[in-house]
Amino acid sequence: MLIATLLSLMLIVGLALTVQAAALANTKALKALAGAQSEDLAKDSIRQLVRPVVALAMIDPDDRDALPLNGEDIPIEFRGAAYKVSVQDVNGLVHPDLTPKRVADHLLPEEWRTLAKQVSATPMSASLVMRASQAGASLVQLNELYDWLSAASVGTRLTKRTLAQKYQKSNQHEIMSETAERQTKTVLQQTKRVVE
Repeated sequence: MLIATLLSLMLIVGLALTVQAAALANTKALKALAGAQSEDLAKDSIRQLVRPVVALAMIDPDDRDALPLNGEDIPIEFRGAAYKVSVQDVNGLVHPDLTPKRVADHLLPEEWRTLAKQVSATPMSASLVMRASQAGASLVQLNELYDWLSAASVGTRLTKRTLAQKYQKSNQHEIMSETAERQTKTVLQQTKRVVE
């Protein structure tokens, strides 16, 4: 009788510990999901706040006070947290298939030149991320892909005033004949939280 009572007590304590551990795990998971949801909402809010400024920059490219559409990081504080927003005209980025090799070679650092050549050898029917993965891009390169390359740009000539800020500036004068002035129609906007 004493052994049965002891076993029952051990079973109840074990069950209580299991329920408590499961509840703690659920609480941690819910807290992580709430944090991720809050971060996504903050980024969406920033995108909506910046949208009119981006539209003005697209409409009037000659305005010196307009938001740069060259991928330059703009610091923004939102609800006490620091973020950086960058807006890049897709026609200011190298297209792995359309941009002349000579231009890409002048603008891109070696690792991105190599990746652009490998991406151009993959089928154009897939997305740029999929093509870069097939070409053997590292996780770091996949994370920074839209800072360097675009498959959405049109034509073989890059837009001079929205040329990506990250490109090698020392060689720009050599490729200016390969650039054009045109209205920005499509931009990539990225919002990243600044980790301190």
